[in-house]
Amino acid sequence: MERGQTKERQPKKREKEQALPVVKQSPRQQQQEL
Repeated sequence: MERGQTKERQPKKREKEQALPVVKQSPRQQQQEL
């Protein structure tokens, strides 16, 4: 069970890393949404 969690965490971390650059590129969009 632990092996399955680590495998699911790896792809999730990649998605977060990809979302970070997207938010940094459009910080105005995030402020407008708030």
